[in-house]
Amino acid sequence: MPTARAQLVAAAFELFETEGYDATTVDSIAARAGVGRTTFFRAFKSKDEVVFPDHTRLLAGMQERLESGVGDPQARALDAALFVIRQFLAEGDLAVHRYRLTSTVPALRDRELAMMSRYQRVLGRFFLAEVTGEALAAELLASAWVTVHNHVLRDWMRGRTSTPEKDLTVGLDEALTALSRPAHEEQSIVVFRTSRPLDVVLPGLQTLLGEPVGPRKVPRRR
Repeated sequence: MPTARAQLVAAAFELFETEGYDATTVDSIAARAGVGRTTFFRAFKSKDEVVFPDHTRLLAGMQERLESGVGDPQARALDAALFVIRQFLAEGDLAVHRYRLTSTVPALRDRELAMMSRYQRVLGRFFLAEVTGEALAAELLASAWVTVHNHVLRDWMRGRTSTPEKDLTVGLDEALTALSRPAHEEQSIVVFRTSRPLDVVLPGLQTLLGEPVGPRKVPRRR
């Protein structure tokens, strides 16, 4: 038997679809679910909160996987991403209805963006400690995680893919691998003037740079 929370969510989305979000009230949601206002406010703080999944639970589950110590950091980041997206996939049409709603109600869209920033902060701390040690690089990795996850989720909700878990795995692996790649060794360019012939100057430069000195053809000046 569905819990009171599940009944309230189902009732709310039925009313959002038929009556519109603004016209739907807490009282009408409770009445449709067959419960009282007190029951509603035990489960949710406001009408807005009914729209979104239990992000507190999702964040806790994500963090648990990041901190599990099973696999390298990139594998743990992927495991966390799969955990989150599977919660939305399990919702089926409810996730699609939520997407439509947050796309058309600015206040809900703003709240969704604020929630995404919570995920990004958790991920940023993880990548800073486990991968890069540099704040900007960690932020870029966290942003890539959120971007890939949301892109794949939107594709699934729009019917553009039937393999969201595979798409997420491939996309996240490519993004994190690219952004985690060590920077190239530092290179310097030195510009100077000299009246000495190039074939005389080059051996000295090679020695200074630690390169092997050997015969080298130098183009003649015309």
